[in-house]
Amino acid sequence: MKYSFPPIFFELLKLLKLLMVLLLFLSMTKSAFSTSIQPDLKAKARKELIPQACLKALFIKEQSSALKWTLRPARGPKGSVRFIYQAELPEKEGTLLSLEKKLGTLYLSLKNNVQIVFYQLTPSPPKKCVLKFLRKEKIKSKAFNQKVLRKKMSSKAFLNKDLQNLLRNTKKGIIYLWSPHMPYSIGSLYPTQKVAKKLKLPLTVLMDPLAEERETEKVVKHFHLPPKFTRKNRAERLLLQGATLHYPNYFFYKEGKISNIQLFGAKGEEAVFDALEKMALN
Repeated sequence: MKYSFPPIFFELLKLLKLLMVLLLFLSMTKSAFSTSIQPDLKAKARKELIPQACLKALFIKEQSSALKWTLRPARGPKGSVRFIYQAELPEKEGTLLSLEKKLGTLYLSLKNNVQIVFYQLTPSPPKKCVLKFLRKEKIKSKAFNQKVLRKKMSSKAFLNKDLQNLLRNTKKGIIYLWSPHMPYSIGSLYPTQKVAKKLKLPLTVLMDPLAEERETEKVVKHFHLPPKFTRKNRAERLLLQGATLHYPNYFFYKEGKISNIQLFGAKGEEAVFDALEKMALN
């Protein structure tokens, strides 16, 4: 017996097809609308780190939306770490703009090859910016010689025999590994130095064995790092224990043995103290 569908079934089927076509059309329209409108909305919603009015107060013609900011670590008061935003100003012959925000006030410096000028900026809505000059510092005219820096930078790698000598000659200490390709690993060096100084522990600073020479030179110059910090780690024992997994990387040792307690990533003083306490209990 052949079964026949009622006429209403076909009417519902047509309605369903029409509804699917309509939904497809709406989704395409929404996609096109979001593609064309969304970037403008994002541009309006984006907050600039420094208002255009403040740039004008400093006689900077560059548009605030065109500045490319980089968050970099720096040495804070008493050896702590602070983070500042930096951007280059091509219109002022490579002047470096550094910015910190504190409670609605902008602390800003303009650095070139001759001097650093410090300002305090207070944005005043809608289109004003109160500019206050703080101080000016002259940069010592030391000729920077790339070849001299390369000679000073450590070309001697840290090997297994060096690690053995370190473990044999010091009872307890910290090994800190950093990379010029990871800025936070430089910033975390300062609190580690502070902890080592407080506890009177030897601190061995080693560098990423795959670090590029140009990047290393740039970072050493920018942060005024001593050349001894550029010694590359090639101790197999540390490499096998994950020395290259992430930077910064902390190893702790006592009585001739590397501890199983290890830290990865940017850390403050408290985390380093905690790791040393755990090592003491093991």
